Formats: sequence, structure tokens, C-alpha cells
Amino acid sequence: MSDENKHQYVSCVGAQGGVFSASTVLAGAALKEGKDLYRKLSNGKLRKMYGGIGGVIGDSVKDMKNNLYGSGYGLMYRERGACDVLKKHKILSLIHISEPTRQ
Repeated sequence: MSDENKHQYVSCVGAQGGVFSASTVLAGAALKEGKDLYRKLSNGKLRKMYGGIGGVIGDSVKDMKNNLYGSGYGLMYRERGACDVLKKHKILSLIHISEPTRQ
């Protein structure tokens, strides 16, 4: 399972319990990303591996975006097993839209 799929799947499953569950999942994800940011930015080797400060921050933003997508999907599709599709497919490919292009 890719990192993107993992973030979406875990957030989806957590959010299926309702709005409070989704909020709790997203708060936990934000704390985890904060911890990851600190770890990656304070370690020169890791910072370089991610392409510098911008790369580290970009990776965390990407992870949080996937957490949001997964939580939204979990709130919309609450039946058991609905999130399983996210183990192999990304949400944007399931709903047939693409992210806006940057110019």
C-alpha cells in the first residue's frame, strides 16, 4: 500500500464513526505530522533526503490532504468495508476528478 493510500485508508476507517470520530482522526493526524516535521527538519540527513525544507513541508501537506480526503470519504460511505477500495485506489481516481493544475 502506498503512503498516499495508507493515509486515505486509515483516515477513512477512523471517520466512519461520524463527525466526532473524523475530527479526532484529523487531530491525531495533525499531531503526527507535527512530530514528523520536527523529526525531519531537525535531522540534516532526512531534510536533505526530502529535498530541503520545502520538500519536508510539501510532504506533510500532501499527507494531511490525503487524511482529509480519506476522512471525507469515510463520512460519506459508512458501510463496513467501504474504505477497503482505498487500499489500492486513490480517492481522486474513484470520483473521477483531478486536482487543479498550478500555473
